[in-house]
Amino acid sequence: MKFSSRPFCGQHWEAEDELLFDSFFEGGNLDAVFRVGEREYDCFMRVDSNTGGHLQWFNFKITGWRKLLKYKINICNFQKDKCLFSRGMKPYIFSSKRQAKEKVGWVQNG
Repeated sequence: MKFSSRPFCGQHWEAEDELLFDSFFEGGNLDAVFRVGEREYDCFMRVDSNTGGHLQWFNFKITGWRKLLKYKINICNFQKDKCLFSRGMKPYIFSSKRQAKEKVGWVQNG
C-alpha cells in the first residue's frame, strides 16, 4: 500500500443533509468522507505519524445530527486483525447539547 506524503490540514466536509464532518483541530485525523447511503458515510482516517501506516485511533467531530434519525458512520481503513472495536468495544461520544442539558460528558455509545 502506498501512502501519500501530501500536506494535510484536516477535513471540513458538508453533506447535502447538513452533516458537517470536521477534523481541523489538533489531533484530528479524518482524511476523507464519502456518502454511501441516505444517512450512511464511509470515513477514512489519516495514518498515525511515524508509523508504517498503522491506525490505532480516530478523532473528528460531526455536527448537524437530526433527532430521531439513525446514521451509520463506517470507519473504513482500520486494518488491525485483533481490534477491540471488532470485539464489541464502543467509541466514546461527546454531545455538547446533552452536556448542557443533562450534565453528561463523554459516554461510550454507538
